[in-house]
Amino acid sequence: MRVAMLNNPVVVLDPNMAGGVERVALFEVEHLAKRGVEARYFVRGEVSPHPNVEAMKGFKFGGDFGRNYYEWFEGLSRDYDIQHGHNTPLLAVISKHPRPLIHIHNLMSLPYYEVASAKYRRCSFAFCSDFIRGRFLADHPDLPPGRCHTIHNGIDLRMFRAGERVSGRGGRLR
Repeated sequence: MRVAMLNNPVVVLDPNMAGGVERVALFEVEHLAKRGVEARYFVRGEVSPHPNVEAMKGFKFGGDFGRNYYEWFEGLSRDYDIQHGHNTPLLAVISKHPRPLIHIHNLMSLPYYEVASAKYRRCSFAFCSDFIRGRFLADHPDLPPGRCHTIHNGIDLRMFRAGERVSGRGGRLR
C-alpha cells in the first residue's frame, strides 16, 4: 500500500519544530513506514530534510491560490492508493483520485463548494474532534455522514504524563 499525505501550502515544514497538524502528519507517516507502508508527506518547503518528506521546489504564492501546489501533488501521488490531505480542502477539487481523504483539524469552509459539491461528496473526511465534525456536517448537510469520521489526535506519552501540570512558561508545577 502507498499513502501520499499533503500539507497545507501556507506552512513551510520544520520537522524539528513542527506545529500540531504537521506533527500529526509526521507521526502518521513514521507510524505507517514502521508497518511497511510506503508513506510520503508532500510539503511546499522544508527547513531540514526528513526521510519521508518531499518538498516542492520553487513554490510561490500567486493568483492561482496554490493551484500549482495541488497539481504538483496530484502528479506525484496519482499512483498512490490513498491521497490524504491535512487541512487541504482544495485537494477534493483538484484530485483525480476516486476518494481522497480530507483531514480537517480546525473549523474551515470548503472553497468553491457551490460549484464543486459533487467533488466534495466523493471524499472521505477525518476530524480531530466531534465538535469540528458536528459543525462541519451542520454546514454541509448534503455530505454523506458515513464518510465523516472523528480521529482524535494522540499525545506523545514520552513528553506528557497524566497528573503532571506544566506552567505557561514551560516550568513544571508541583
